[in-house]
Amino acid sequence: MVLKTLRLPGNNLTGTIPTEIGNATQVHELDLSSNNLAGMIPKAFGRLTSLVKLMLNGNHLSGRIPSEFRSLTDLEYLDLSTNKFHESIPGILGHLFRLHYLNLSNKLAQAVPLELGALV
Repeated sequence: MVLKTLRLPGNNLTGTIPTEIGNATQVHELDLSSNNLAGMIPKAFGRLTSLVKLMLNGNHLSGRIPSEFRSLTDLEYLDLSTNKFHESIPGILGHLFRLHYLNLSNKLAQAVPLELGALV
């Protein structure tokens, strides 16, 4: 059996997201929203190449959005809002051509990268 969907919103999960999450390479939907997760998004997310929907909103995640997200070419829905990201928006998100929903409502620095114009 292969895990395709993992939904754990609003479960008061604490700590950091384990790097082992990258082993769930067949997951299509990952919802860890509205918890108390902190720290950075693991670079191991780059191995989740089957991911279509990713919701990490409503946590205490910080640092930068990993450049490894460039591997998430099937991603259609990305919500990273209401976290503590403060770095700039990575231009690699503009190369996720299937993306039709993107919410980055945080205190991100700098201007919107020109690459995001490719999503229109």
